[in-house]
Order: sequence, then C-alpha cells, then structure tokens
Amino acid sequence: MKDFKIKDLVDGLKVIRDYIDKTAKKHPDKDVRGFLDSILYMRDIIDGILDVFKYFDDVWYNSKK
Repeated sequence: MKDFKIKDLVDGLKVIRDYIDKTAKKHPDKDVRGFLDSILYMRDIIDGILDVFKYFDDVWYNSKK
C-alpha cells in the first residue's frame, strides 16, 4: 500500500468529489429513488473528511503507523 501524505489524501478525495459531481450532472434523467440522496451523502462524507484533515499535519499522521 502506498504511504499517503495528508495532501495526497486530500487531493484524492477532491478528485473523487469532482467525479461524483460530474457523474450526477451527466445523468440528470436518473430518477432512481435514493440516487440523489446517495450522491449528496457521499459529498457530505468527503467534505467532512476534508474538514477533519485540516486538524492533522503530515508528521503526526504518518508517525501513527
């Protein structure tokens, strides 16, 4: 497994969030029950993780292995 730094994780989560947004926009005709709720839930989780990462620094995080 790759030894991720906080910045790498933040960048990766932003890419995933952007992908979720792009996918949701490309499929507006998807009137599947729960689809939009799932998209919003995933965005909220990713945004929450990004907020938590603001309290870590790489030295502390990477020394906890």
